[in-house]
Amino acid sequence: MLVSLRRQLRIWLSLCGLSFCLICSIAVQAQDSGSAKSAVSVVAADSSNESYEALIARLPTATYSDKSDIVIQLLKLQTDASRAVLTAFLDGTLYSRTADTKVFIGTEAASGLQLVDAITLQSAGSEPADGFEVIGTNNSLRKALRAAVAQFDLSSDSVEKRAAAVTEMLRSIDDHSAA
Repeated sequence: MLVSLRRQLRIWLSLCGLSFCLICSIAVQAQDSGSAKSAVSVVAADSSNESYEALIARLPTATYSDKSDIVIQLLKLQTDASRAVLTAFLDGTLYSRTADTKVFIGTEAASGLQLVDAITLQSAGSEPADGFEVIGTNNSLRKALRAAVAQFDLSSDSVEKRAAAVTEMLRSIDDHSAA
């Protein structure tokens, strides 16, 4: 009984925190979006120890624990490229070329993989799939990726995206994240 009450309290507090985040996000959007976004970019750039390129380069050989840290650092950067990589990572479409460990976002096609360079987000053509490996995830990392993509969406100009982000964050609440 006591454990159940503690769990319910944690979940309730988490819901309050997420609601607060949504309200703050709406308030920030009401301000001058240009100055708010530039302030977020400055804070994100200062808080990251590694460049975007270095973080992406580490992904193919990183442990799951290191990948989780990389996800957090990519989230802090708050760039379109970071969001695209996190989404591809979550969707299982983030690949590493076996020859040189360069990272790509790939879409399966009849001719192999349609590739987008994960650093520049420019098209990189098509190559046979056998020269690539999916950058792996596990359940814990997928949960972190879902939450990271939802946090990106909390800063969206779209009310629908922000509401969907809160729903996704609520879906990913468990005892560990509520503690």
